[in-house]
Amino acid sequence: MYFPLGWPKRLKTPSGDSVLISHIVSSCDRMLFAVISKKTLSIWYSKPCVQIVTFTPCQKLLSEIGHFCKGEWKPDSSLVAITTQQNVVVFIKVEVDTSVKNHHCLYVMQEGKTPITPKININGILDSDSVPAIKLTYMAHVSLQSHISCFLSVRDELVVATVDGCLNRLRWTGNKNEKATLHLNDIPVSADLQQFRATRLSSGNSHVCEMEYSPTLGGYSMVLSSGRAVFVIPPSSRGEKTNAHGVWAQEVNDAATVAVNHRYRLIAFGCFSGDGIVYHLDEAVGALEISHRLVISSKEFPDAGLIAGQVTCMKWTPDGTALALAWKNGGLSLWSVFGSLLLCTLGGDYSSSTDSGSLYPAPIVSMEWGLEGYHLWMVSKSISHAKNNSDPEDNKHSEEGNSELISGEINNLKSHCTQLLQFQFVKSALTVNPCMSNHEHVFLQGEDKLYMSTGDTMSRSNLHHNNHSQQQKASSGSSSINMGAGYIGNKQWQVIPISHSYLASNWPIRYASVDRAGQCVAVAGKTGFAHYALFSRKWKLFGNETQERDMVVSGGITWWKDFVCLACFNIQGQRDEIRCYPRTAKLDNTFAKVLQVQSQVLLLNTFRDMLITFCADSHVAMFSLERKNVQSNPSVQITKVQEISLTSFIPHPLCVAGLTLTSLMSESVNPKLHPSSKEAESMLVSVSGKLLMFQRDRSGPQIKEEKNKHRPVPFCNPSVVATSVENLWTTTRANVGKVQLMEAMWLGCGSHGMKVWLPLFPRDEGKAHNFMSRRIMLPFRVDIYPLAVLFEDAVILGAACDVVSYTFSSSSQINMDMPFCTLERTSQIYLHHILRQLLRRNLGVNALDLARSCKELTYFPHVLELLLHEVLEAEATSKEPIPGMSRLPENT
Repeated sequence: MYFPLGWPKRLKTPSGDSVLISHIVSSCDRMLFAVISKKTLSIWYSKPCVQIVTFTPCQKLLSEIGHFCKGEWKPDSSLVAITTQQNVVVFIKVEVDTSVKNHHCLYVMQEGKTPITPKININGILDSDSVPAIKLTYMAHVSLQSHISCFLSVRDELVVATVDGCLNRLRWTGNKNEKATLHLNDIPVSADLQQFRATRLSSGNSHVCEMEYSPTLGGYSMVLSSGRAVFVIPPSSRGEKTNAHGVWAQEVNDAATVAVNHRYRLIAFGCFSGDGIVYHLDEAVGALEISHRLVISSKEFPDAGLIAGQVTCMKWTPDGTALALAWKNGGLSLWSVFGSLLLCTLGGDYSSSTDSGSLYPAPIVSMEWGLEGYHLWMVSKSISHAKNNSDPEDNKHSEEGNSELISGEINNLKSHCTQLLQFQFVKSALTVNPCMSNHEHVFLQGEDKLYMSTGDTMSRSNLHHNNHSQQQKASSGSSSINMGAGYIGNKQWQVIPISHSYLASNWPIRYASVDRAGQCVAVAGKTGFAHYALFSRKWKLFGNETQERDMVVSGGITWWKDFVCLACFNIQGQRDEIRCYPRTAKLDNTFAKVLQVQSQVLLLNTFRDMLITFCADSHVAMFSLERKNVQSNPSVQITKVQEISLTSFIPHPLCVAGLTLTSLMSESVNPKLHPSSKEAESMLVSVSGKLLMFQRDRSGPQIKEEKNKHRPVPFCNPSVVATSVENLWTTTRANVGKVQLMEAMWLGCGSHGMKVWLPLFPRDEGKAHNFMSRRIMLPFRVDIYPLAVLFEDAVILGAACDVVSYTFSSSSQINMDMPFCTLERTSQIYLHHILRQLLRRNLGVNALDLARSCKELTYFPHVLELLLHEVLEAEATSKEPIPGMSRLPENT
């Protein structure tokens, strides 16, 4: 999902013991970053990445409150709260400095255009590509009776945990909320939410070391001083019950840190052993169950837990699809939401070329993701050797006759220093915009570029999209008939720089989409959108900038034929809309089809000639799309067909990560009721990794409405197809020779590998066994992270990071390893995995039919070789006979 790219940045910060950075935290909109040291609070801006202002308290105030430790932002970014070593919470006001001219900005981006007055958003901070002038003012401070272990911003209050076991509530005005104060000894804790099994916390679990709050889970995830982990539901979220209640996280006794995923409702605990454990909340009994573990295998780095040490920092990406994890002795790893390892800097080219014992990066004490996850801000702590060059005190000592001895001691003196690092990332467009067309390509988006691997789609485009054949031949430079086979292993990227005219005022890019042919892309940033055609190599932007600024894409963007379909919020009209813009016409609202909707659209997708949306009110709306060519420019007619409420099936609208329509059905549906044409027979909804399937209920009578049209067929209650689902792939294309592959559904399940929901077609329908299922779920392991599936070619496509390490000497005499990261496109054959799974389940007939349908593939002999080697290796290393292996000779 996320892949590092290019050089990591080292941001310049002041040096000295008094400015050693201890913590970094971002505002809610991730435009401002608070960088905290012992005696200073600095505010950094996200784009451009510069330091705006620094607050240093006077010596009198500093002696009263003590050195700074950690900070939290108020949700509206108007205040920063900082804890100190002397049990004090300091409140510092953040506001625009109106005394600065130039629209209260330190810098205004003009880009050769007429200067425009920067807009002010809700929080009072400038909402434009400018650097606002900010001033920091001390407001108040609150002293607590016990040492502060951690604190957290929750809605309009601060929750402050102290070592005496109290959870104190502080208002942002500086007042205590005594009525809401809780004590750990008063909270009953059990293995689940059954009150009669609960017991009080013992004195060994004295206080909270780390905690996070999740609105989708409705409680606090805490790490206790004893190493145990607990999930606590406060009194306010339990209705009539007045007491808080806790649930133990089983099988963890050495927890060190915690991170909560709101979208997927996961709780990740980092342990002193160097591993991570991720839990999910069982809705039936309210118990915390292990979802998966984050363990560096010996293949990646032997003895990672012993060498890297305990887990110190964990942070989920803003979209919740990846988790960054750092260790005490150094190193960084990145995991997908369900545990697939995307990045590990332990060993390899990341390690130091000068000192084999060091890890890269140096030990991370704090980290925070930037806007849209394109940057990871990190505070790393390293040891430097001080030099005796210019210190006047040292010169004074050397003049007293002990110059050689004292100079030698100072030259060898080791001191700690901190660095503010920034890693750059690109991410899959599926993370925030999982539309159907994005699933057919390896399509990555960065903050200023798009990366697409079009080689695998060129041969397919020639077969299914003849209108683009000339452009594809020109771009490929070859007219070979067997072009598809040559491009399967192609590692070249099509890099598309995003228009600077659009990006200058609309950074960052939030959504990106590519059409099925892989020839047109569209991006949407802060406001408006733009689209690009590979065959013309030109961007198309709004001619009227006012129309661009009055529209914010909020629910995704996708392609339907030659139209760009998007869900947006009309700022001028203060309403939510669905819009369709023709690609061939001028980008203007005059040529757009606009449809107003009742609630904000969160997800958008297409299926054939249908548009499906999921809204913030938990309703799914389906629309039919019909192209009209009555005018000089094409237009589209949008007609609402059906609306379904999912309120009873989802805990929160934020938890819906994917939505699509499909013609697939489970075995519970009578095939005689299935229509001859491939219609939208089912709706697939991914809810916090759980894939729900809503199928059409055709058991009742078909009711006709006016004009002799059938009323839309309702949906049955959902069934759970799979869990731990990160991505899913289906196709609307048809291939009679490969029906099994084309009618299958592929699932990416993180550390659990991939799963394929494969149809089983009996040779004689009349003699089919009643006990046989019409579909089967087959799991198998993959060596790459899947981003696209080529159904006809039986190939999985993905991406990976390759790194080359360089060593530089900085002005501070610190040798730094600066790894340069590049993107690599990967691919893997999966056919032998499916054949082996079918053979192990005594489905040799189905395996033989599948093999015959794929025998024309150029690499099919290699598939049989892989199958043979895997079977022989499994038999050789197994102590007992493996069921189903005796069927191998007769099927090969």
